[in-house]
Amino acid sequence: MTSDELLAEQIAYYRARAPEYDHWWERTAQYTLEPELHAQWDSDKRHLTALVDSWLAPFRGGRVLELACGTGIWTSRLAGQFGEVVAVDTAPEAIAIARAKLPRYANVRFVEADVFAWEADTDFDVVFFSFWVSHVPPDRFAAFWSLVGSALAPGGRAIFVDNKPRDGVWPPNLLETDGFMEVRTDLSSGDVHRIVKIYYEPAEIEERLASLDWQAQVTSTNRFFVAGFAER
Repeated sequence: MTSDELLAEQIAYYRARAPEYDHWWERTAQYTLEPELHAQWDSDKRHLTALVDSWLAPFRGGRVLELACGTGIWTSRLAGQFGEVVAVDTAPEAIAIARAKLPRYANVRFVEADVFAWEADTDFDVVFFSFWVSHVPPDRFAAFWSLVGSALAPGGRAIFVDNKPRDGVWPPNLLETDGFMEVRTDLSSGDVHRIVKIYYEPAEIEERLASLDWQAQVTSTNRFFVAGFAER
């Protein structure tokens, strides 16, 4: 399977998963955890949010681009801190859910587009993406970060969060792996989809970005998440 074919199936998966995605973030329905693990999850989410807020702080009031915004689990938080938010996603179903979470007057413009092909027509102080860099095939990693760099204003910053490797919880229904491919059946429908999923260690992504002339600082929460920021 080529990376193009895998990405097409990944899009189909997230379009189908859009109505259920927030269950994963909140750990409800099929993503429910045992009480102790759920408490760890909530603690890690608080830690993650504090990290992101601290990295956003120097740019508050400016312009932010959110790539692969999904169902908007971060979009409203960005809107509360920035003067303008542009949120891009490939899945119209996800964008509809994200838009519905915001008040009418929110300073967010949603764009339905291929995240790998869309080009910004202005500069942004911050480019933000959550649970996305792990979905970028290896042969598109450099091009994706070139796109991120082209959207950043001088002195701007890319900020990202993702899954920590081998957290022992996600994904709940993994049939097989093949290189950077995962096969998931976690949808309530039971449908099977293949997606790109690469679990980066903090040092690994720092090294990859350094080879592309980015300076990155990447850390992790206690169990579930990695997070970092990168500057040219």
